[in-house]
Amino acid sequence: MKTKQLLFSLALFFSFAIANATIRTVSNNNSSPGTYIDFASAQTAASNGDTLYIHGSPYNYGTFNVSKQLVIIGTGHNPQKQAPLRSFLDYVNLYTGSTGSKFIGLEVYQFNTENATLNNIEIRLCKITYRILMDENFGSNWIIDGNVFTNTNDNIYGAYAQSGHRIRNNIFNGQLLYLSNANGYHYIENNIFLGTVDAFYSVSPAYANNNVFYRSSPAGGANGITYSNNISYQCSNNAFPNGTNQTNVNPQFSNFPNAGAFFAYTYDFRIAVASPAHAAGTDATDLGVYGGFGDFDINGLPRIPYISSFNIANPTISPGGTLNVTFKSKIR
Repeated sequence: MKTKQLLFSLALFFSFAIANATIRTVSNNNSSPGTYIDFASAQTAASNGDTLYIHGSPYNYGTFNVSKQLVIIGTGHNPQKQAPLRSFLDYVNLYTGSTGSKFIGLEVYQFNTENATLNNIEIRLCKITYRILMDENFGSNWIIDGNVFTNTNDNIYGAYAQSGHRIRNNIFNGQLLYLSNANGYHYIENNIFLGTVDAFYSVSPAYANNNVFYRSSPAGGANGITYSNNISYQCSNNAFPNGTNQTNVNPQFSNFPNAGAFFAYTYDFRIAVASPAHAAGTDATDLGVYGGFGDFDINGLPRIPYISSFNIANPTISPGGTLNVTFKSKIR
């Protein structure tokens, strides 16, 4: 009865958050069942445009082979609630038919394009522990927004003749590669680069605006990038090849080691008011992930209501009795 009431509450919340689509729940955790026990069965039942909510679980979901246009929402990669179970898996393989799909609030090892030219893919508020592999030509207009990349080498590995990707408000421990020979510009905005490697290799043409390069050198690697309103600090090469930028200046994060570090949830990447990066963007907002037009949350929480805590007032009842459950919900 508890599970049914909680699932009903989630479904009710989502009906306000996401309109004009069927919402299906997926859980591989027997103690908290969803409508479907795995992604494959949920996708078979789904139509293009449907939403799949992936329950937080102690168990890895394995691989999602996506061949329909779906909205796939997890619990965030560091949920802030009483039962902080995340929705995590190894691979998301994108096949023909998945153009226009959205992935929100998941922890994923690798996103792959599988012999398909895919447009308008959105990856938001995810933790990606290896990389996004765009290994097919001619894909366009991806939005990669508000994610955390924890691998210290490849983070986004592109392909030739792609265009119009918007890579914004992410934290990168590694680098972007081979987003080159594009049919149109890429936009790389309001990111933070923390790696000890060059931020870019063979990225062209692109605009890089409002980024923070902390240890990760902004130039090098045969790039064709136009830079504006960026800041570099503690890089092996702090120089920018063009544009008006701030060179080797501390961006003054609210809580971060002066010598630099890789991503951790304990750090606070907000810009101090006294910082030279405050209100220094091309849009007069802060440099880095808390400025610009993207959506960053350090815990990867989707902008949907979620149950943060619940309590069973009378866990023992007689047949036909009433189970009293109270719960609190939040939305960031």
